[in-house]
Amino acid sequence: MADRHQSKVTEYENFYLKLREKIFRWVEDHEVPRRVHGWTGNFFQYLMLLPDMVYLVIQLLKDRLVHVRYKTMLVVAMTYLVFPLDIIPDFIPVTGFIDDLLVVVVILNRILNSGDSQLIERVRQHWAGEKDILLTLQDIIGVMNSLAAKIPRGILNFMDRTSPGPSDKG
Repeated sequence: MADRHQSKVTEYENFYLKLREKIFRWVEDHEVPRRVHGWTGNFFQYLMLLPDMVYLVIQLLKDRLVHVRYKTMLVVAMTYLVFPLDIIPDFIPVTGFIDDLLVVVVILNRILNSGDSQLIERVRQHWAGEKDILLTLQDIIGVMNSLAAKIPRGILNFMDRTSPGPSDKG
């Protein structure tokens, strides 16, 4: 029975790895990163990591050495990913998955900032991405912070342009 279960797990992992390879090859063949510009282009690069992050979350949920406190946080991330109502609807190309990515990144970042060195090692062992998971999360959070800093400034600039000036008053 255990051999059958392990065989099924290996089959799913192989499927995931093949699917991931097909996605990356398609993106490269269609030169998608060159067609997507600005902040969307930055996030597109990170969205390509979403399958790796979902895989990581699933592996951590299955890992018996991961504390239930962290698994609870991971369940929250997975629930948001599968829940049909999102802040940004998933049917919007590229942009629709940004909120999914951000939820997973924030939760993984919080888990990795727990200071639990064994947990960090477990995360690194389960990570299927090419770049170190800690550096990857750091990069994404850096972009998130820079965007978050621009949003209030953008809103204020928009309000300044749309509000009537002193000469426009009656």
